Amino acid sequence: MTGPPPADLVAAKAHLAVRRLEDVSRTAVGMDPAARSLMGQTLEELAATFEELRAAGEELTRANTELRRVHSELREGRRAFQELFDFAPDGYLISDRFGAIRMANVTATARLGAGRWETLIGKPLTVLVALAH
Repeated sequence: MTGPPPADLVAAKAHLAVRRLEDVSRTAVGMDPAARSLMGQTLEELAATFEELRAAGEELTRANTELRRVHSELREGRRAFQELFDFAPDGYLISDRFGAIRMANVTATARLGAGRWETLIGKPLTVLVALAH
């Protein structure tokens, strides 16, 4: 799987491009003044754009690092929740807004005699309620 290049590689390429622009600028000595001025302005604009790209790359790297940290914390929180939920001494069922079971812990599964929690997933809660006459 290929993705965007790392920010430090982009920064290195931008730095190399700026150096090449400076080299081109130095060779423009023999050009007529109007062309040299236009080339100078263009090179300055390109250099500024490369600097903006470098700064944006650094910011993206910082943001990516923060996202990875938060993702790791969320994954750990999810793991802790799942462990607490699965082995709670009381039976718990989680349903969606339509009443279909989405999660069941070990205790609920055992008390309902379902064998495995997967057999409950997707079933409506109403099938678990005995109707009183």
